[in-house]
Amino acid sequence: MNNYIPLPHPSFLEKLNLHLTLPGLKAKYPRSHRHNYLAVINWFNRPVSAVSQPLLSHKIEISKGYSQSFYHLIEIQDWEKASIILIEDLT
Repeated sequence: MNNYIPLPHPSFLEKLNLHLTLPGLKAKYPRSHRHNYLAVINWFNRPVSAVSQPLLSHKIEISKGYSQSFYHLIEIQDWEKASIILIEDLT
């Protein structure tokens, strides 16, 4: 049994056009924005334990990833990617 559930579906980073490696980020985005994009990628790639947490706590952790990623995108005023997070269905 898998102890971790990825957050969220891997194709979500493709919707945000952030399915890049670190060299890809360096080539595409200015240095001043890179750490925010990297933070978004990290929030969506971190595993969330489904075994050690009750269901409500697990859902809170998932929504925390979305809210933290949204915060990083509005910090650099990437409204298009931030709006994708807002309209994403969390169910």
